Amino acid sequence: MEIKKFIFLSSTEVYGKYIGEIDEETEINPISKKGIRMAQCEYAISLYRKRYDLDVKILRVAPVFTYRCVTDSKELLGVLFQKSSEMKENRWLQPVHVADVADAIKRTMELSSSQIYNVAASDVISEQKISRLLCKKDEDGAELVATENVAGRISSRKLKKETEWIDFWQIEKMLKEDKVKFVHPVTKLPMQIECDLPQDIISL
Repeated sequence: MEIKKFIFLSSTEVYGKYIGEIDEETEINPISKKGIRMAQCEYAISLYRKRYDLDVKILRVAPVFTYRCVTDSKELLGVLFQKSSEMKENRWLQPVHVADVADAIKRTMELSSSQIYNVAASDVISEQKISRLLCKKDEDGAELVATENVAGRISSRKLKKETEWIDFWQIEKMLKEDKVKFVHPVTKLPMQIECDLPQDIISL
């Protein structure tokens, strides 16, 4: 079977830590295990593309969330729910909804040349704010000092310009409007949840 197009879902973790706007021309500098693995995959794919003249799209995707939170899962919302009572750090994220990722894949498939695109939400939100919204706590309470500078922002401008893609589903709005539902890890049925956030946290 001849493969004409190939789309690889990489991660924005290949960039490591930067201050300022991060676009597709930013030099990658991964520091996490996932970022290093993804950078290695991107390199291997680039060699394969040159060898076989393959049409390749690499999508560097920010953390992905869905409309549900499975409490003991390794998905973004499940992980942040588990960390809510013992959060030691407060990273900045640009979570993108799985439906928006699917739309990005569909739109880039229609393009003719090999390219790299960032796929990230326009808005930046802290891990702790997501946890507070999940637990329906007062979002104006004290907040942990962020361990990463909010100025490090992933830009999806190239994807938006070339494909008219938009990040339609915003995590903060969905959480405030109760559009994210808790799901039992075994039965997969909706459930009610109560959780506690740390009291001895540092005020900004």
